[in-house]
Amino acid sequence: MVALSPAGADKLRKIEERRTATLQEYLSDWSQEDAEDTALILTKLSESLKHSARAHALPAPSTAAPAAAPQNLQEH
Repeated sequence: MVALSPAGADKLRKIEERRTATLQEYLSDWSQEDAEDTALILTKLSESLKHSARAHALPAPSTAAPAAAPQNLQEH
């Protein structure tokens, strides 16, 4: 299991706060309707990307025994 240390969790929280503040600044002149429309479109895009990633994911490794190594068939 992987977990953040307390210092790592604090760093992540600060990064998220800074990112949120930056986005709020960038979008401060957007109308509520524009923001809601964009949220819907981004959600749709995110779902499409998730489905595409699953569709193109590599198959799980086979649990079958590996094939035997080829024999050397050279004539003497």
